[in-house]
Amino acid sequence: MRNKKIVPGDVLMVDTAYATSLFEDYYKSHCNHCFLRIKEEPINCPTCSKVKFCSTECMTTNYLSVHRWECPVLDYVDNTDIGRMATLAYRIVARTGYNFLSSQAEQFESMEPTYKENDYISVFKQEDNMSVRPIGDHLKRCVTGLILTR
Repeated sequence: MRNKKIVPGDVLMVDTAYATSLFEDYYKSHCNHCFLRIKEEPINCPTCSKVKFCSTECMTTNYLSVHRWECPVLDYVDNTDIGRMATLAYRIVARTGYNFLSSQAEQFESMEPTYKENDYISVFKQEDNMSVRPIGDHLKRCVTGLILTR
């Protein structure tokens, strides 16, 4: 059997994201659910003027799953002082459920990573690089956590 080399562009694995979010810069041009560029007349969110959708199906799915809760707080989580990942963090908490996270928090540290699709532990156990981040970044992330929790 011949050894095959991995070359640029080869697909090594496919993973489904636990949660996704669109950067604010793309709210007007891309669907807030599937992230495709909107080519037709956009579908507006029924409760805010910030985000757009490419179809009624994307709007309904996204709105019922997460956007109805993030809609009132987008001005907080899309703040550049907080950082670009606050909306993603918010969606992770919304998808997982605050009650589950708060009731299981002490157990997460001792759990082994699962690497199973749609399992919060695989998200929690990702490398955080906190030891190489500056102190100001730690403070910013703590404040972001407080805002998201509130």
